[in-house]
Parts: sequence; structure tokens; C-alpha cells
Amino acid sequence: MLRRIQEQKRVLTLYSGEYVHCTYPTVDGWDIVEKVIDTLTPIEEITLEMSKPDASVSCIIPTTEVLRRYLESQGPNTRGIQTLRKTMLDSLKRRFAAMEERREVVLACILDPHYKQRPLSDTTISTAKTWLQEEAEKVSSSSHSTEASSSTAATSREENPTGEGQSQSLLDSLYDDMLLSQQAQPEPPEGLLEEYLKEPILDRKTGDPLQWWKQNSGRFLKLSGQAVPDSSTLLYPQ
Repeated sequence: MLRRIQEQKRVLTLYSGEYVHCTYPTVDGWDIVEKVIDTLTPIEEITLEMSKPDASVSCIIPTTEVLRRYLESQGPNTRGIQTLRKTMLDSLKRRFAAMEERREVVLACILDPHYKQRPLSDTTISTAKTWLQEEAEKVSSSSHSTEASSSTAATSREENPTGEGQSQSLLDSLYDDMLLSQQAQPEPPEGLLEEYLKEPILDRKTGDPLQWWKQNSGRFLKLSGQAVPDSSTLLYPQ
């Protein structure tokens, strides 16, 4: 509604000049309208992304982290805007404070090739490794068939993590700052999970995590059993 009012600013100006009884925003009022729109635009973008049919539980922690970084960043000093941002930040922290304690949410995030461990704290990553081991043991104990070892690794579909050639919004920049600034160091992997975590992440907009796991299930057999349908379905609960 505010954006529509801003678009009709010239019309409203002409109308208020002809009909003096019409209440018209002051210069300061229009400035506040503009800053409110700017403040809410990234939140609208995230809302639309989370409303897509392919959105999954793995998006919760990354999205919350991006919103936190955005609201904690220095915004405009226009009267009331800082209060608005602080109120939204306090609400965000209060509502999602315990997300990194939720087993399903954490494992879904770390098993999504879009995000992996990037949005998680070191403590949560350590806990997630324990949870993954427990999940792997559950899958192994419930399986009555012997897993055939594959000598040929599935072809990995490489994605462009930087999204080159695409225009970036403020939201895209915040995601890149969170995901690409924590690229793993090129050290020898110590195990299957470490090897998975050290690989490049998928492009957030074009990468298909389900397809990635189907193509790489032979390389990460125990992990893929927890990430794709027909197993533990952490990424895509049925």
C-alpha cells in the first residue's frame, strides 16, 4: 500500500492543491514513507521466497540469519525508522531464538547444499555432527538390504555460487556475505561429512538440492539417506 501511495505522489500532490480539505503528507512524511518502503522491501523478498512451492525447512536458519544481519546493519536515521528496525529485530530474536536447538531444522540446513554449515555457529555445527551420526545409525539399523559400494562417483553438478551475470538485490548481497565469506579452508577432509562440507555450495537461486543429492548419492551414501525422499527426508518432509 505504501509503495502504491508513493507511486501516486504526483497525483496526490495535484489533487491536494485543488481540494484543500484533503490531508496531504508533509515533506518529512514522504521521507518516512520512502524509508519504510526501503526497510520492508528485503523482508517482502524473503516472504515471497519462503512462499514458493519448493521452499523447505532448510531455509529457516539461513533466512533468520540474513534478516538478523540486515536489521542489525546501519539503517537510515529518519525519525522512527531505527525504532521500527529495532522492534522487528527484537521480535525476530524472540521468535527464532531456539531454532539452532531444533534437531530437524539444523540437520535440514546442513544437508542442504545451498547452505551447509555456513549459517550455523561452531557449537551448533559440532552438535549437528553428533546428530548426523545418530541419524546414520538409525538408517543403517532399519535397513534390511546391504548397500552396494559404488566405485564410480556420480557426476557433480557444479553451480555458480556467486550468481555472475545476475543483478543482485540487497537480499542477494546479504546471502552472499553469509554463505561465501565462510568458505571452507582447503584442508584434507577427515571424513565423509567433512568432505561434503568442504565442497562448493550450490547457487541459492538456480541450484536444485534434490537433484544434487541424486547425482552425488554414491559419493555420500550415508548422508544422502538422510537428505532425500524415501529415507529420513529431512530436507523434504512428506
